[in-house]
Amino acid sequence: MSRLEIEGGGDLFLDEKTLWPNGRYVTTHLIIRKAFLRQQPALARKLIAANVEATQKINADKASATTFLNQELKKETGKALPQNVIERALSRVEFTWDPIAASLYKAAESAHKIGFIRQAPDLAGIYDLRLLNEILTEKQLEAVGDK
Repeated sequence: MSRLEIEGGGDLFLDEKTLWPNGRYVTTHLIIRKAFLRQQPALARKLIAANVEATQKINADKASATTFLNQELKKETGKALPQNVIERALSRVEFTWDPIAASLYKAAESAHKIGFIRQAPDLAGIYDLRLLNEILTEKQLEAVGDK
């Protein structure tokens, strides 16, 4: 979208944030298998803590984060994006450790409503946020919920 706006002179027609509860929606979840969580709780904790720390680092210095991301894009694809394109794109992204549960529930409900998912999804217990919230409490950050 940002590339079309900048390079093609396009206009943003619809900001997806307007379609979600409180304008927030999840694009990526950190998922850990229950068996792994039981067998390797210390390692799971380190992974979750690293995710929180990386998110804090990104949010503390978005300029460096955009530069780093663009370098990684170039490394992986052979081509970087123009800096103003990547900056605009990332200005629309909220980096958070919060799973934004309400958006997962809404997405599942919508998928069922249009027939993409045949059976009404039962998402009860899909989140176990205990380790995340322990880490957030230790860092004096606000706990997150699963609703």
